[in-house]
Amino acid sequence: MQTSPPKDKLDHVVALFNAGQFAAVADTARMLTKRYPKHSFAWKALGGALKKLGQAEAALLPLLRAAQIRPNDAECHKNLAITLRELNRLPEAEQSFRRACVLEPNSAPLLTSWGIVLADLGRLQEAEQCHQQALKIDPSCAEAYLNLGASHGTRGELNLALTHYQRAIELKPNLWSAWSSLLCTFNYMPRVDASIRTARTLAFGERLSAHTSALRYTQWTCDQNPTRLKIGLVSGDLHQHPVGYFLRDVIAQIDPKRLSLHVYSNSTRQDALTVELRSQCASWHETRHLDDGALARLIRDNGIHVLLDLSGHTEGNRLPMFANKPAPVAAAWLGYFATTGVNEIDYIMVDSVGVPEGCDDQFAERVWRLPETRLCFSTPRDAPPVATLPMLANGYLALGCYQSISKITDEVLALWASVLTEIPNARLRVQNHALSDTDTRQALSDRMQRGGIDIGRFELRAAADYRSYLESYANVDFVLDSFPFPGGTTTCDALWMGVPTLTLSGDTLLSRQGRSILTTAGLSDWVAQSPDEYLKKAVHFATNAADLAALRSGLRERVAQSALFDAKKFARRWEDALWGMWKAGPLSAERSRVKVGSENAAQSG
Repeated sequence: MQTSPPKDKLDHVVALFNAGQFAAVADTARMLTKRYPKHSFAWKALGGALKKLGQAEAALLPLLRAAQIRPNDAECHKNLAITLRELNRLPEAEQSFRRACVLEPNSAPLLTSWGIVLADLGRLQEAEQCHQQALKIDPSCAEAYLNLGASHGTRGELNLALTHYQRAIELKPNLWSAWSSLLCTFNYMPRVDASIRTARTLAFGERLSAHTSALRYTQWTCDQNPTRLKIGLVSGDLHQHPVGYFLRDVIAQIDPKRLSLHVYSNSTRQDALTVELRSQCASWHETRHLDDGALARLIRDNGIHVLLDLSGHTEGNRLPMFANKPAPVAAAWLGYFATTGVNEIDYIMVDSVGVPEGCDDQFAERVWRLPETRLCFSTPRDAPPVATLPMLANGYLALGCYQSISKITDEVLALWASVLTEIPNARLRVQNHALSDTDTRQALSDRMQRGGIDIGRFELRAAADYRSYLESYANVDFVLDSFPFPGGTTTCDALWMGVPTLTLSGDTLLSRQGRSILTTAGLSDWVAQSPDEYLKKAVHFATNAADLAALRSGLRERVAQSALFDAKKFARRWEDALWGMWKAGPLSAERSRVKVGSENAAQSG
């Protein structure tokens, strides 16, 4: 009895796979697994095809079977590991990568992929060792430099991160993820001038446009005279993530007679919030498995009128796809607080506090100002009641910060040290996910002490589940914001828990984020214009316990009535803005001359 498929069958599957006919590969490979169940190729092909079709869960069993049949095949374990990571089964993914690297120890791509999973698990030092070993094997491995930069960035070592991102770009100039990492890192650095950031971002946009010029659409299938706009939302963060929390209540209030929402989700992560968001949308497409060309075709074929980017240069973005111009109008909103630099994105949705008049030149996009606020936070569910001011019982001032370590720069630590010096009975609590890693926690502790903060005056805590995180605000009198990258979600969470945030305003949309949120919430007196004012305000609030206690007791009710939490009002304004962009058309006169609805006009909605 023949135990392996004939060579012509194998060649046929390979040809189908190389031609991108993954459904046909899956059908053929599935038949071969039944006929030759002990042959790994058919299982590997089936798993690979299902993964390409976006069916990671279905791909897992055949890839696992292939690895069982060929336990010494590094590629089988690599394919299994990649799929396990996509399904967020990180410990199993790490074991599969470990096995693959044992079998193929001199593979730089394998080592740096293993390092990514180790970083996902919070084991940053081990992750860096993997990336460094990959570079010893292949000094031209741009992806290793990219991943090494990400690891340093998580640890707050921003200059090192920038150096590695720049090296990755030198080695592979069109490695767009390295560009995004570089540009995103600039936002955390107080000594980088806004004009430099803008110039570097525009350079990225020019390179991207030149690279994709032959693929750019100038004709679309959408209805050119719609009564309802089809809005596309592109994001990798539609789950329990700041983007998801800012989006949830807004889209629940959308008028279906004016807009229909169509999601292009670039993540395999799904949770209860994903399910809720999905229920509010007319269509939902999982797109991580699609390349930029295929995703652009899908969006164009869906007849989208206005396409929104919700990621900017953050992880999981699809900015290179936007350069294909798959919809007549594109806009940036929500997930990023600076220009994307992408020439084919026409507008950026901001507010007048975040971007005052005269600051429009910081953006490649045309600035479109929403009334009062560009953000509307979803009301935290099952939040514990607001606790009494802890300093009344403690006898000391409890300050808090929940920002990521990359936001806690040496300049931030220096100002915090001044605050603690001026308020001798104050203590500082820093809490975030990265502090679950022992080395990272020790590194931050060392930096804080070098910055002048005595070890007895601060505590470092790892992040907890959401409910416990909200409960922890009962231990904080007020929050010290970071700069130039302030809090967003954490600031809103704190307000709901009765805890105000002292923020330092800057000269960019990002650095004015805290100012915008607090102004909308009616707390403009918690906004400082300079480090000296930040220090003075901290001392003032610390010495007025009665006022702080009164503010705390009524803050939840106060912010609940503000535009920051008024999803119904915000939804109407958001709808008006999208219709306004559609009527105004693309940014440039050249783009406004292209034909809309010239091919098989699709029905809106």
